[in-house]
Amino acid sequence: MDKDWDVIIIGGGPAGYVAAIRGSQLGKKVLLIEKDRIGGTCMNWGCIPTKYLLHQSQQYLDLMENRHIHPSKQKIGIDWSSVQKGKQETVDRLVGGIEFLLEKNGVRLLRGNARLISEKEVAVQTHRWPPPAPLL
Repeated sequence: MDKDWDVIIIGGGPAGYVAAIRGSQLGKKVLLIEKDRIGGTCMNWGCIPTKYLLHQSQQYLDLMENRHIHPSKQKIGIDWSSVQKGKQETVDRLVGGIEFLLEKNGVRLLRGNARLISEKEVAVQTHRWPPPAPLL
């Protein structure tokens, strides 16, 4: 792998991917190292998925509390597996959009665990991406 980078960023969360894109726009050769998925906790497991699930739940509640829906609300239900699938599709689309922007801006993305060795050295233990499916 090329070892001559102007900027190396560890972590592809909101600060990391924005800094990587901006560095590249400023003409720097940028390497972004991420151990898991681009977007960090907020996009993948926190804010975005939570808001999606809350929105779906609120829609259900709104229907159940609507006094104008007749004759029976007993037929209204939530298909939880479909909601989970929709949540994941939304997250995947957003992550894919950021990965597209990184590529478009010439940022090299490396999957792995990184640690600083010195002021100018970073060690990276890479791993296969995407990770293998879990055995059930």
